[in-house]
Amino acid sequence: FGVIEFSATVKRYKETLTERSDAEIAKAKAWVDNLQATGGTNINDSLLSALAMRSNEAGRTFNVAFFTDGLPSTSERNPEQIIKNVMAKNSG
Repeated sequence: FGVIEFSATVKRYKETLTERSDAEIAKAKAWVDNLQATGGTNINDSLLSALAMRSNEAGRTFNVAFFTDGLPSTSERNPEQIIKNVMAKNSG
């Protein structure tokens, strides 16, 4: 699994996907509990960062659950362009 914080910038809980274990889930929950709202909503870069974490391992599924409380306000702000960027990254 992976967790990504995004505001004006994008930060991953870990740089690669993390093996699921009770200990890692507890650490990830603690990381999320310590997040602070710092302004900005970098939707484009956070989605591209999530897609970059996809494994090349044959047969492995990959899903992204995306939650936001706002509209894009940093990096790319045009929703149509964000969709194009995500589609391009997701098809490669």
